[in-house]
Formats: sequence, structure tokens, C-alpha cells
Amino acid sequence: MIDRIFPLWRRTPRVYRLMDGLHRAGRRRSALVVSEVWKALTGTEIMPGARIDEDVSFIHGQAIVIGESATIGSGSRIWHQVTLGAASRHDTSMPIVGRNVYVYAGAKLIGGITVGDHASIGANAVVTDDVPDGAIVAGIPARVVGWNDGFGPDEPAT
Repeated sequence: MIDRIFPLWRRTPRVYRLMDGLHRAGRRRSALVVSEVWKALTGTEIMPGARIDEDVSFIHGQAIVIGESATIGSGSRIWHQVTLGAASRHDTSMPIVGRNVYVYAGAKLIGGITVGDHASIGANAVVTDDVPDGAIVAGIPARVVGWNDGFGPDEPAT
């Protein structure tokens, strides 16, 4: 019963696992069909071929777009209206998001950038450059505005 009440977007990780399995088995067309149906139902588009580790959560998972070769590390949290995509139609490099990263609502991660472990991306930030481990970034374009506990320019990573 609870499965029927639970919002569809909470099932996104399960649907991603199905889509990824089809993609790895060489059934790309089937994976794309699952992707398109899921996008129609939830507004969330995860392209087959994206790499999403275990324990990634999609919080209020509406209007999330994750490009084909984007990577999201374990323990990360992604809020609504987040985009992980290429810088242009001809550029195929996608963002690599580290472990335990928080990407808040409306953030855009563009191009072949790397977001370090334990970083936080502020709401509506546009990230076009690499983000160091533990950094808090915000703004357009995104800049480091602070550091999460245990990180910083003078502190060793834990």
C-alpha cells in the first residue's frame, strides 16, 4: 500500500538501475524507452549511460536532467530542477560529481567539470569550473563562498 502512496520520483533510483541494466546489456533502445516514459511521468530525465552510485537521493525530483556520461558519487543529494549537462551540443564531456555532494535546487553543472567530495552547490548556481573537496559554491558563475567543516585551504581533507 505504501508503495502506491509514495511519490513516483522517489522511485527514480530503482528506475535508473533498470535503465542502466538494459543499457549495459546492449538494449539501448529499450533503455531509451524507459527513460522517455519516466520523463513523461515524473519530469526527471536520466540518460542511459549516466553513472549513478548507490545511495544517491533525488529530493523533490522534478525537472532533473542528467546527461549521458555524467557521474554522481555515492551519498550525494540532488534537489529539483538540477541539470548535469554538456557545455554545447558538440561537447560530450559531462560533470563528475564526487561522494556526499549536495546539489541544491536549480543548480546547473555544465561541461567536463569535477565536483570534489563533500562539496555543496548552492541553489541556482551555474558551475562551469572544478569545485574543490569540501567547498561551498554559489552564484552565477559559481564561486567558492565557504568551506564545509574539516575542509578549507589550510585544513587537510578528512
